[in-house]
Amino acid sequence: KVLLFVLNTSVNTGKMSSYVQVIGVGSPDAPPSVLLFLDKKRYLFNVGDGTQRLCIEHKSRFGKLSGLFLTRITPDTIGGLFGMMLTLADTKRPNLRLTGPRGMNRLFDVSRPFYRQSVMKVDLIEADDSCVVSYKDGDKNKIDAIAVKIKGSEGRRAKPKMPWDRVAKWRKVEQNGDEKRMPGRREVGREDGRERERWSEGSEEGEEEASYTVGFVCKLPDVKGKFDTKKADELGVPKGPLRGKLCKGETVVSPSTQKEVKPSDVIAPSVDGPVVMVIDFPTLSEGEVMVDILQKREEDMKHTAVVVWLCPSHLLHSPPIQAFMSAFGSDVKHIFFPSVSPSAHIGGEEEASSHTQMREKEKGALSTSASPTSIRTFFNHDWPSVYRASTEAYLKLAEVDRYSFPSPIMSDTEEGEKGRRDRKWVARHGESSGLLTAVPGLRFDLVPIRRKGVNEGEIFDPLCIGKIRDENKAVLDKAKSFLLPNHEVEVSKYTPQLKERWEVVFLGTGGAMPSKYRNVSAIALKLPCGACMLLDAGEGTLGQLYRAFGKDTPEFLLNLRMIWISHQHADHHLGVVRLLYYRMRLQVEEGIDPSSSPVLLTGPVTIQPFLEECSYHTSIAYEFIDNWALASEQSAASVRVRSVLNASVKTVPVEHCRDAFAIVVDFFNNEEGRERVVYSGDTRPCDALVSEGEGATLLIHEANFSDDLQEEAVAKRHSTTSEALSIARRMKAKLVALTHFSQRYPKVPEIQVDTGNEDLLYCFAFDLQRVTPSLFPLLRTELKALQALFPEDDDGAEGEGEG
Repeated sequence: KVLLFVLNTSVNTGKMSSYVQVIGVGSPDAPPSVLLFLDKKRYLFNVGDGTQRLCIEHKSRFGKLSGLFLTRITPDTIGGLFGMMLTLADTKRPNLRLTGPRGMNRLFDVSRPFYRQSVMKVDLIEADDSCVVSYKDGDKNKIDAIAVKIKGSEGRRAKPKMPWDRVAKWRKVEQNGDEKRMPGRREVGREDGRERERWSEGSEEGEEEASYTVGFVCKLPDVKGKFDTKKADELGVPKGPLRGKLCKGETVVSPSTQKEVKPSDVIAPSVDGPVVMVIDFPTLSEGEVMVDILQKREEDMKHTAVVVWLCPSHLLHSPPIQAFMSAFGSDVKHIFFPSVSPSAHIGGEEEASSHTQMREKEKGALSTSASPTSIRTFFNHDWPSVYRASTEAYLKLAEVDRYSFPSPIMSDTEEGEKGRRDRKWVARHGESSGLLTAVPGLRFDLVPIRRKGVNEGEIFDPLCIGKIRDENKAVLDKAKSFLLPNHEVEVSKYTPQLKERWEVVFLGTGGAMPSKYRNVSAIALKLPCGACMLLDAGEGTLGQLYRAFGKDTPEFLLNLRMIWISHQHADHHLGVVRLLYYRMRLQVEEGIDPSSSPVLLTGPVTIQPFLEECSYHTSIAYEFIDNWALASEQSAASVRVRSVLNASVKTVPVEHCRDAFAIVVDFFNNEEGRERVVYSGDTRPCDALVSEGEGATLLIHEANFSDDLQEEAVAKRHSTTSEALSIARRMKAKLVALTHFSQRYPKVPEIQVDTGNEDLLYCFAFDLQRVTPSLFPLLRTELKALQALFPEDDDGAEGEGEG
């Protein structure tokens, strides 16, 4: 039941630099992850939501990763995996090594619709109890691991449906008249230019499998002793080739004394390389097994320098874990994540793990508890911002329009150096007892030995709003000059209505890859009846919800009635599983039966096998509806949606990829009557969308490319800004919000303000921006102001994904 991995190298490391660095801290937008840097090798442990953006923020150069390591298959450990791998594939990287628990192969099998596995070879090593598997990095590096079966995870499972390789029958779809349908699940695609319908059989009974949690033990190479130049002089070995031979382990003859000089005469003994342990387990049952195995590895225990605890921190208070920690020397440091978020697992009688972090306001410290806290408490906490660039940009936007851009939810806006001192103190407050709290940017240097210890240089500085105002005063003044003189007065006329009507909150406005300034696609829609919808839910959506709603995030999740996915590309749906998991856990804690109120998850059927596979490792509740079923307002699925949302939803096939759709949402507002929100998804200009969305109150349309990239927009089946505006005019939309911008334009897209069409009201969408009908009239003057706020785009992306 145990699989062992140990990193072991034997090279001259006299000039080697090695360290452990915290990437994700366990917040809603940054699940726990750590980077182990061994000279020129980079190893990343866990790839949760937003890890790719965090690596960009840390300048960690994730494109140079030598390997990825996953401790479990949960939303908080794999949420960012496929997004990062797609980005790595776009860099033309030939291969990547990935080590994780058993089940990864199946996960990759069902990811085929959105992950192009042929682009980059993945060397996948699965850890289970069948045999010992070794990870080797060239001829010298080796990693052994510890895999423990998760209690209660055994049992017979159903094999996920594979509509792309198990098809019962193909038939041509009749254009007119009804055709008797075969039992099974409906899918629609194109073959040889003809529309065809295919039906897949039900799932087959699968083999028994279990879930595993994996810990890693990493042994760094031995540190070669220092060359004693004084001793060499005494023995008559001059500077030059002879000393070089001694460093290589060769015996030489002194020219002056004609005596042999051995390497041991002038070089101090090598020091055993430090060991780094990365430990994770969901419950104490697995933890006791894992630490029992580790304690038997006496040499590794003897040379351990750092232990990284990715497990729920309340489990560290248990006697078996305390005894294990006490077995180490006093100079061993333990990095723990008191903020570690709840992690999914197949549980027997034991409760799933949760985080236990709350800051002590009077001390500025992070505290831990011996018992887990609730998910509601998790969202009630004021988490520090981890995406610094986007937060700073947002604070500048809030200076221009504090209603569309209310202050983001964050805790680190301390003034001056005090905030930075507090942050460092938080990280080191337990150092004397060997405890280090994971904070953004925390780094522990391992080699060279003289620098061993906490490196405070990369700990994030708290954002200072006053400092941002001062440094950007000229730009802010210029931007505000474009506003109406009575801007604040005009805004005050509309603010009393803001909570009485529907609103849209943009959670992600970027293209296929996240950037420092824009996350991938996600839009929250709050309807007048109180029901909430998500239009697309790319990676990082849960964290963006927290930054937008803060302590009201649990209410949004409980009121979430529908998640609509436009198409199968990864940047539009990889955040779904984590959302569903947190919602389900919240329902259980609130005494709500998840089966009585599942989220309606509407999308292409090609993503369903991936969801089903994830549901084996993570408890989630949803009711799946094929997007094609909502193409008719008379279908049973459409009736079901109306009963849940108190609004009608119609999907419109668009021109992007197979089974790509736009959505039209109609609902009634007591004040204005019928209102219509239209979202294009990814598409070329589409006549069908113009027809179905006519008279839209708000059109949200992608504008992935600027007008000078027309040919590329056609090739990748996206729209340019002018094409999106043209669709809005033809649709007679009251307002069009442009979104899904290529990462070539991380802040503001390249577009001139259109002064020749004053009848069209449009805006650029920014992450966390709120759009309500009450503020429509103000957006015209704000457009020029927001453009002036970001005169240059200085941070592009390394490449484009499929979008």
